[in-house]
Amino acid sequence: MYQNGNLDLNVPYRLGLVRFNLWPCRDIEVVRTKYGLGPAARVISEPPDPNSDPDDIRSRYYAASVPVGQEAAFVTRLVGHPEDFQYVEFAFIPTGGVPEVPFVYSSTVEPKEGPAGTSFKLRICCLPEGTSVTKTFAVPSGPPIVIRDTARADRTVPAGWGGSADDVRGVYTVTVTSDEIGSIVRFRIT
Repeated sequence: MYQNGNLDLNVPYRLGLVRFNLWPCRDIEVVRTKYGLGPAARVISEPPDPNSDPDDIRSRYYAASVPVGQEAAFVTRLVGHPEDFQYVEFAFIPTGGVPEVPFVYSSTVEPKEGPAGTSFKLRICCLPEGTSVTKTFAVPSGPPIVIRDTARADRTVPAGWGGSADDVRGVYTVTVTSDEIGSIVRFRIT
């Protein structure tokens, strides 16, 4: 499921952070400065097993701060530097449901693409019920469309694109954010 630099995993992530594995022998402070990353900390705080490889991943797996709203841009930028980064990802939030509430484990888009005029149904997941969110539709041309909303009992935020014959072809990105959590979905008009 997880792939290096993948922006379309349709699961929630922490705003203001990215995670990555450095290649062995890379110094975190040098890398932070080189790529404009904020403070960084190891993701796994327990020490490496003394019987394991000296380059145990636990000593090279970091989370670093980035400007809120720039998480996807930093993932894309860092994955473009395989000389320093072995793996780059959002700071994903584990999801789990409450037995009495039907739960959605990832965001969905139906259909994922279609010609101009297609209507798209989106369900963005994994925000606590009642959370105030901002839905931002980044369209291929023109200013973004911003809508305020609230997460529902099933921990999702519904969204849609009504579709018109005048829709511009390209990728449409919908980002839903609270104060701490973000989730991205995309659809394409062909």
